[in-house]
Amino acid sequence: MIVVLLFLLRLGAFQDYIGKKIINSISAEWSDHLTVGSLSVYDFSSIHFFDLSFKEPNGDTAIFLSELHVEIDEINLFERVYGLKSIKLKGAIINLHKQKDETKYNLELLFNSKKPKENISSSFLFTTNIIELEDCLFSHQNFNKKIENQKFDYQHFKLYHINGSFNNLFITNEVVSFQDSKLNFDANNQLFVNNFETNFSLDSNRLCFSNIKLNTPSSHVNSRKINYELNNKNDSTLLYKIDSIAGQVHLNDVVKFYPIPFSTDTIINFTGAISGWANGIAVNRFELNTGSAIPLLGNFKYLTHSKFKDSSLFELNINEGLLHANYLNRLL
Repeated sequence: MIVVLLFLLRLGAFQDYIGKKIINSISAEWSDHLTVGSLSVYDFSSIHFFDLSFKEPNGDTAIFLSELHVEIDEINLFERVYGLKSIKLKGAIINLHKQKDETKYNLELLFNSKKPKENISSSFLFTTNIIELEDCLFSHQNFNKKIENQKFDYQHFKLYHINGSFNNLFITNEVVSFQDSKLNFDANNQLFVNNFETNFSLDSNRLCFSNIKLNTPSSHVNSRKINYELNNKNDSTLLYKIDSIAGQVHLNDVVKFYPIPFSTDTIINFTGAISGWANGIAVNRFELNTGSAIPLLGNFKYLTHSKFKDSSLFELNINEGLLHANYLNRLL
């Protein structure tokens, strides 16, 4: 009997049959949206999918995986609890978007696109010890908002060539979280991030990062916590807040996100806290080390007018410190 089973597992048709059964079992209301090019099953503890697509009801592709390798730990179909040892993604494309006049993202709508059957709970739990990423792409699009006065639009961006891993992934129908990530990627083909370490959580309202370390070829930054609001209503609504940030930043990296009104050939060592809106940025309680004996202490704000793009507000309040004349010339 064991020999026959092992022989069947080598047959493509049988593997495809098993794969469809696994997909249908994982989530009855999601199975209509999943397609798999092919798969391999190894003693039912390891599954290798190829060309897996997760489509929305309108036919758009929400997730495409060139290769997905899953090591299974424990699955309870009745309780809808799915525990995996590891996941490896290769060539993944994840499209997270919010259509105009929608309050929820496409993946949220997809997960709740059908009413659960009578014997199936609407809640689920998905966990895995580690996820490894190889040459993946993440796209975020919020069609309720278009920020035209920034070089980097936080509502419409892509992260290319994502490589790395993160641990202890936890997903329910309300929240996604993971710990101890270590990634590198290209942000919108504008900024290469060669190391990004963080803990992360996401719900329908907010992105939250904690214990952050970020390095580019020119800058390095550490922060205790970053909150990014996904449902900000207008320019006066806080878009993001960065607590207790410290590092060394080259202004040539900053200008890729915000148009700043002075020379970018400058490196700044600083600590402080940052608040951001769709039309500007404020740095509070900053300590700026320019190489002088006494660092600069103060506050900074830069805002652009929502209707008149050439009109802006620039405030710089220095409470204490020294600034060499040649450094001031570089800034101005």
